[in-house]
Amino acid sequence: MIKGRIAPTPSGFLHLGNAYSFLFTFLLISKHKGELRLRIDDHDGLRTKQSFIDDLFYALDWLGIYWQLGPQNAGEAFTYSQGQRLEIYQHYIELLKNDGRLFACTCSRKSIGDYPNYPGVCIGKQLPLKDGCNWRLLPSTTTQFFFDHFTQKQVSLTLGNTLTHPVIKRKDGLPAYQLISLIDDVDYGINCIVRGEDLLASTCFQLFLSHQLQLKSFIHTKFYHHPLLVNEQGNKLSKSAGSFSLADFKQHYTITELYQGFAAWIGIINAKEITSLNDLMYCFNTLDY
Repeated sequence: MIKGRIAPTPSGFLHLGNAYSFLFTFLLISKHKGELRLRIDDHDGLRTKQSFIDDLFYALDWLGIYWQLGPQNAGEAFTYSQGQRLEIYQHYIELLKNDGRLFACTCSRKSIGDYPNYPGVCIGKQLPLKDGCNWRLLPSTTTQFFFDHFTQKQVSLTLGNTLTHPVIKRKDGLPAYQLISLIDDVDYGINCIVRGEDLLASTCFQLFLSHQLQLKSFIHTKFYHHPLLVNEQGNKLSKSAGSFSLADFKQHYTITELYQGFAAWIGIINAKEITSLNDLMYCFNTLDY
């Protein structure tokens, strides 16, 4: 059975790009009669707010998206919190540490410039791995190969050219997102991941990390990297940039207009004829995904 997930981070209000990505995931899993999980990526508790979690459930309800696994409402979100899985993540961090695959880094983000191109300043310093510093993965020139089911093309990426010495454990002691996402996907049996094309490097790294941790099931995952939705300036929509929120969109447009916009974005020819979610599902099922 195909198993997918929607994995929002409750650090801001959802925007239109989130809605399109979630809709694609929902339609894809529904088409293949699979199982959809809602996973709220709330491991960074300092950035998580109840208002963002509430907004998430309002948005999914408005979009007509439903799922089989995970919290069904905002009140259940804590029950599924990643904060309750920290010991699991720490176990895998210790495996990497014991295998000698990590090094400590005391560089500030300001001192090393643009992430993810960390220049390896602390490699060779033999700094102790402790709280208060980033734990980074030792360098690798491994090339990862995978098939992108959205573009229907084979992808090859070299880890050292995409994410240089990725952080595994942050200065504040929390595991990094890349590790958490991988572990959760494996533990929950996810075998279909939809994400933006800007996250190709993340896919490359997580495939590499799955080999390091002997999480072999992950290499059989189907990946769909969709194009990004951009604003008038050509920049991708993001919460941190204060992009047009879905709540604002609802004040000016109908759900029918959102479905039609999504349909046009995904390449459905008769997008303007869509008036309901059922119409959208019918048209999506004719596409080769």
